[in-house]
Amino acid sequence: MQNFTNEFYAQYKIYICSLYFIFTAIKVGLAFGIAFVSKPILFSIKIPRVKYQNSIELVRRYMIFSLICLIFISLSGLLLLNAQQSDHIGPLKQINIHVIEAILLFMTLNILYIYLKFNEAKRHFFNNENIQIHENLEIILNYIVPLNLFLGVVLICFDLLVGIK
Repeated sequence: MQNFTNEFYAQYKIYICSLYFIFTAIKVGLAFGIAFVSKPILFSIKIPRVKYQNSIELVRRYMIFSLICLIFISLSGLLLLNAQQSDHIGPLKQINIHVIEAILLFMTLNILYIYLKFNEAKRHFFNNENIQIHENLEIILNYIVPLNLFLGVVLICFDLLVGIK
């Protein structure tokens, strides 16, 4: 199996690396767009029902695209990790790889938390409970999305430290 992975990696190395970095950049750009572009526009809407409906739709789309990006980042990262394990890598590089894995795990758990808060906000939206909707959306848009943006930037920095061959 390791031999097949090495051959596959050798043949498609540039595509795997490109997929990894493209989807990481998309994930960071998506979080940046929501944190600094969409959120201020949404919270400037004066009609609460419209504001919450648009915010819920924005969070739903963010979750879908983030999950797709995380799947591609994880799959291509696993291929890169398997190919690099055949080489003799130093302890510092191994630590950086483990940090990257931990960041990806934490980002995945953040998406799960966003999903739970999103379902809560949607349930309160159908019950016309504006305070609970606002609290759940505020947690997602003011804390979790910027946290994912920060984690994405840190992920890119650690990727550059590891240096994919």
